[in-house]
Amino acid sequence: MVKPSPRQWTPYEQTQLARYGRRPEVIVTADIPVEYVTGIAEFAGRPFLVTPATLIPRIETEQLVELVVNDISSSYPTAERLSIIEVGTGCGAIGVTLSWELRRRGWAHRLVVSDVSTKALAVARLNFGRLAATAPVTFVVSDLLGTIKADLQADVIVANLPYIPTARLASLSSSVTGYEPAQALDGGSDGARLIRRLVAQAPSHLKPKGRVWLEIDHTHRPADLRTNRGDYQLDIFEDSANLPRFARLQPTRPRC
Repeated sequence: MVKPSPRQWTPYEQTQLARYGRRPEVIVTADIPVEYVTGIAEFAGRPFLVTPATLIPRIETEQLVELVVNDISSSYPTAERLSIIEVGTGCGAIGVTLSWELRRRGWAHRLVVSDVSTKALAVARLNFGRLAATAPVTFVVSDLLGTIKADLQADVIVANLPYIPTARLASLSSSVTGYEPAQALDGGSDGARLIRRLVAQAPSHLKPKGRVWLEIDHTHRPADLRTNRGDYQLDIFEDSANLPRFARLQPTRPRC
């Protein structure tokens, strides 16, 4: 049997291995992401626990948190106590970071974080315990907003749901499709299947001034994000590569 050649670790990977106590020479050759080797992924300067049950948070999603915080800053006085729902929390990176940023700016708030995966939600619970600000947080196993209490009204619903069109998954690196959970990647035929479901559910869980913030695929058009269950004002924001990547939806009339 031919012995495989040693894996060539990038400088970033070598730093991760050294920082979190793993020796590259004892790790088998594979294309497994280094974050799963170390069990840590950095997001907004914090070390989040990750497992194969959770997507590895991307740096682009840090911009989603920034947009949400800036939107809150321009819309709510700091005296107002905010209620936030994060849907599809994964390892909890968005919720934890959002909580820290809101506390730093003086907003009292409470969080409800949900995920359809009990394993992912367990990881999020650990990360909130290790890293989060002291805001009250409730963890809910839920398919989108399906089991969120009907009387819970939020100022913000934020989600980074699976948004990659199914046909494009085959073109992704094996380090992604071979290790990261397919449930957290596959957004259906056009990538917006779960997004549309959330948009349809959201009005019943939003306060009058509430809004939904989403990370989306760069191929999504406004029509892909709309449903026939209520009207929305829709704003699209570009990422650092000038691609449409984030959406803000504000209901303009109550859900029927």
